[in-house]
Amino acid sequence: MNILFLTSRVPSHPIGGIQLRVFNFIKALSHEHDVTLMSLAERAVPHEQLQELKRYVQRLEIIVLPRYRSYWNCLRGLFSVKPLQVHYYQSSIFRRRLQELVHDDRFDLIYLHLIRMAEYDGVLNGAPK
Repeated sequence: MNILFLTSRVPSHPIGGIQLRVFNFIKALSHEHDVTLMSLAERAVPHEQLQELKRYVQRLEIIVLPRYRSYWNCLRGLFSVKPLQVHYYQSSIFRRRLQELVHDDRFDLIYLHLIRMAEYDGVLNGAPK
């Protein structure tokens, strides 16, 4: 299967919590499936972390979303019915790149990690999630 992972933070094995869980999920799936990872990051990701991820993914897309932009997104979303987590991780660059990726590739399954990524469901053209 060709699987696309959408995450709000770059998965990593030395970091615990959510990032470790997703990293291990991708690692396990990569043994039998082609995995593409598209993720947001507050700043450039260390080379070592990228190299580790590249061992398990066919394609890696990292979009930088600076913290000041995320704060601005939350401020704009204060009176919205959507959770602030969703606003925090909104990126028009991420959205455009995701549209291109979904248009260019056929994914058998798309994994949106946490409610933070639910905002991007609208550009997935009905792909299985």
